[in-house]
Amino acid sequence: MNRFALSLIAAALAFGTGLTAHAAATMQMSTTSNIVDAGASFEVLVSGTGFADPMLGGGFMLAWNPAVLNLDSVTINSTVWEFARGGGVIDNTAGTLSDAYFASNKVVLPRGDFAVGTLRFTARGVGDTTLAMSESMLFPFVSEPGDIVPVDFGRLAITVAVPEPGTYGLMALGLLGIAGVASRRRSA
Repeated sequence: MNRFALSLIAAALAFGTGLTAHAAATMQMSTTSNIVDAGASFEVLVSGTGFADPMLGGGFMLAWNPAVLNLDSVTINSTVWEFARGGGVIDNTAGTLSDAYFASNKVVLPRGDFAVGTLRFTARGVGDTTLAMSESMLFPFVSEPGDIVPVDFGRLAITVAVPEPGTYGLMALGLLGIAGVASRRRSA
């Protein structure tokens, strides 16, 4: 082949690779503590990181051990995702959240790192579970040019523990103190 043909092939490959290349985009979850007392409620924040292109929207699924956690609500951030949003379908018997979705139609679309929403859980039983996020087939991540963006989905380990005996002792001591103050006021 001559140099012109090789240059043309190289340019076509470089151009084609540039169209499909995307930075590593990730959906992640975070909470204030990964250890929760049985019966307690807690929140998990869902966010996107590393999205190079402006995003029109996307969706996700979630799975967990239903013997350990109960998903009470899903709130999608309406400040970031004002156009369309939905909390998906919660199935606490199976331990799944199906097709939570979000979309924006702003002039300046979210890109880089952004908030997606909040998941509110109640610790149902003692044990360990992993919150495993995955892609939604109904709501893929789509960038402003209309490209489907590949996304890595995070996991979050949660441990539900029995409250320490010291916690119960402290609570009992507090209740005795309140009862003592109340009885003094009645006798006075």
